[in-house]
This record gives sequence, C-alpha cells and structure tokens, in this order.
Amino acid sequence: MLTTDIFQYALDVSAVPGTPDYVLVTENSAFNPKIDFKTKETDYKCLKNQIERTQSIKTSVEYDIAYEDGQELQTWLALHEDDFDFATSIVRIDTSKGAATVHEAKMAKFLVRPNPIDGAASEDLKHTGVMNMTDQAWTKGTFNMTTMAFTPVVG
Repeated sequence: MLTTDIFQYALDVSAVPGTPDYVLVTENSAFNPKIDFKTKETDYKCLKNQIERTQSIKTSVEYDIAYEDGQELQTWLALHEDDFDFATSIVRIDTSKGAATVHEAKMAKFLVRPNPIDGAASEDLKHTGVMNMTDQAWTKGTFNMTTMAFTPVVG
C-alpha cells in the first residue's frame, strides 16, 4: 500500500534567481496541491446529454506551515510575509521511484501569495497562503536528496 509520505516537496528559497536552493517541506501541517478546472458546457440542440469541455486548468498549492525559528523554509516565508506573487519553484519528489538518493520528480515555477503570519489564541503562529503555478506544464526529471538538486530529463 502506498501512503502520502512517498511524495516529498522541495521549494526553491534562493535569494539569487537562477541559482536554486531547494529545501524540503517537512511540516506536518498542510501542503495541499490541487487543480481547478475551468469548463464550458456545450449547447447543442441535437444532443440530449450536453458535453462539458475543459478550457483551462489552474494548479495551486495551499499551505499551512507552523512558524518555527531557525528553519530555512519558515525564515524564507517570514522574509516575504509582506510580498505577493513572488517567484519560487516546487519539486514534487516520488520517493517510491528511483534509486536510494535519486528519485523521479517533476518541477514547476509558482508565484507565492502569503497571508500575514498569524494563529489562533494561544496556538503556534502559522505561515498560510497559496502558491499558483505559472508554468504551462511540469518538467519531468530527477531529484538528488543528497545534493538537493533537480535535473530535468532531456528528450
């Protein structure tokens, strides 16, 4: 049986564009990818059952990550708390496929829309927000867990 822990996510938290610095999302809170479909239903008089067609898709990730000092991802999110639509890339790593430290993966660019750091009374502070994919498709490749590097598959 496969469980959700086979999928790992890495975010680019680099300060220098074009030089990725990936860190794993290790939080046990929420990092939930989803796809929203924009559809259009046909309107043909000759069809009893109209056909619904997908016009476009929107891939996004909603996140809810506890604020912890000294964590690279949380520090990066806090640095950008007042920014919106800032760039990152996300790598989705399938640890059930590949070798011991190099796994099949896919990468895409996203824009981050954070909410202010906040939380319920007497609870941990949280980073929440949404990341919207800007690439037209995922780039397939591999991710090396030792070097924290994504390598696209050529061809």
